[in-house]
Amino acid sequence: MMTPQQILDDIRSDRVKKVILDADAFNEIDDQYALAYCIGSDKIDLLSVNASAFIDENLAKDFADAAAKSYEEIFKCYTKLGIPVDRYPTYLGARRPITEEPDFKPIDNAASRNIINTVKNSDEVVYVITSGILTNVVSACMMDPSICDNMVVIFLGSMAIQDGRDCCEGNLETDYVAGQILVNMDVPLVLLPCDPHGSADIKFHKNDFLAFEGDSDGAVFYRYLLPRYFASEERYQKDDFRWTMCDLMGVAAITHPESITFSVVPAPVFTDDKKFAIDSTRRRILYGTHPKSEIIVPDAVACIKKVIEENQKR
Repeated sequence: MMTPQQILDDIRSDRVKKVILDADAFNEIDDQYALAYCIGSDKIDLLSVNASAFIDENLAKDFADAAAKSYEEIFKCYTKLGIPVDRYPTYLGARRPITEEPDFKPIDNAASRNIINTVKNSDEVVYVITSGILTNVVSACMMDPSICDNMVVIFLGSMAIQDGRDCCEGNLETDYVAGQILVNMDVPLVLLPCDPHGSADIKFHKNDFLAFEGDSDGAVFYRYLLPRYFASEERYQKDDFRWTMCDLMGVAAITHPESITFSVVPAPVFTDDKKFAIDSTRRRILYGTHPKSEIIVPDAVACIKKVIEENQKR
């Protein structure tokens, strides 16, 4: 099982990292860009993609519907990018949260089974980038704790750690019990908070979207259709249009670890009243803050452009 320092040494090394991306892909637009970033980066070997749920009554009628929509959105990205839909094995995640399960038992589902099978069959450590809720990865670790010896969870969630502060943001709150289990179990963990000075500091500006040039389905989708889905036409057309791209931070932890300030800290406690509690005797995790958008965004744009341009040449 990797220590925080070993994780840091590994992500700073030149070794190409094996990755599973676990994403709530229909929740917002940053997951779609994070997926293409993973595909286009030469520092990542994307093994598979898991679809996870989210809570937004304007986008999905319930947890199960949200998971299904994320699953469909991942295949939509493949199609727009001109990528064969069977190139990256893709799995539907849990249809309910651990929070709602009697006695807080794991949710057996295809995405969790994918994590177990992939990690157990890998001769190298597998990084699971969880850019949404934790249901899939925590269920996998509960169903087979032995996988914790050969994996690292990169979780984009919670707020910046501070004793007594409210800890929740969307990813953590959607399956809060899963979050409580994660920080209490003995699994190598990289925690990337949202705000303040976390993943919410990463922004795409208008020119970053316009960089995806051309008339291919991929170029139009990433330049125009995706940002337009969540923003009004009027807002998108403004020169100062920008969008927060939190989910790029999980990928950047591997592609550009120098762009993030890492420290080794005790795993925080997520209390029952949804606040942080700090206990210096707890196991250590790797904690990343202050992402440098000026490094992460140009690299993400370049990697996504590479994928789009490869499609245009076909």
